[in-house]
Amino acid sequence: MKSTRRVVISAIIAALYMVLTVTLNPISFGPLQFRVANVLMALMFFDIDYCFGLALGVFLGNLTSPFGPIDWLVMPFVTLGGSLLAYLVRKYWYIGVIIWAVITSAGVSLFPLGIGAQLPFWSTFPMILVAQLLAGYCGYTLFKPFSKLLVKEK
Repeated sequence: MKSTRRVVISAIIAALYMVLTVTLNPISFGPLQFRVANVLMALMFFDIDYCFGLALGVFLGNLTSPFGPIDWLVMPFVTLGGSLLAYLVRKYWYIGVIIWAVITSAGVSLFPLGIGAQLPFWSTFPMILVAQLLAGYCGYTLFKPFSKLLVKEK
């Protein structure tokens, strides 16, 4: 029962991430982006299973990316790695947000924007980082009051 519940919750998170990314497509991609769906990334601090749902959501949302396969194939793994590292320091969530934001911002700046769009890393990284940090801290502030509901029993 618990494993079915975990899969269902991860699937719901993935679907929400995808819907927000696709619905807000014009601001979800590119060097000046604010991916509203990234507020959901704060869920990574409440249960490790959410990291996998978020990575799946990134894959599904990125299927509409103008940067094509590099965005769908690489960024879910970058997201998963960053969110798992952030989960490891969840007691210090404010540091976890920074870890996740740096890793994912570097991934976006290197892969879809660097390789895909031929944009220089140092001109895109700071802009993406600010958006990621803002989304991470806003997301945690949004979800923290519901933490008792979000933390699953073991």
